[in-house]
Amino acid sequence: MTTSNLALGTDTTLTLYDSDGVTQLAYNDIDPLNPPARRIDWTAPASGTYFLKATHFNPAAGGCDMTYELVVARTDLTPTPMPLYLPLMVK
Repeated sequence: MTTSNLALGTDTTLTLYDSDGVTQLAYNDIDPLNPPARRIDWTAPASGTYFLKATHFNPAAGGCDMTYELVVARTDLTPTPMPLYLPLMVK
């Protein structure tokens, strides 16, 4: 899971939650290979629904010009559908 193509001034963080939506499984606020992007490498222990939250590092920052791409990729070779639900945008 990574953020990339960050617009100038955009600084993201990634937090991964368990199926209850509360228990934090992983957090990363820097991708050392591609700063200022963010990255979480994680292997699911079981099939299920997990939640990924991407936010700006500064909670007071925001705006239409603070754009980025969010990539969730599988690294195995099993062609299994992976549902991805769009985030709720809060203004």
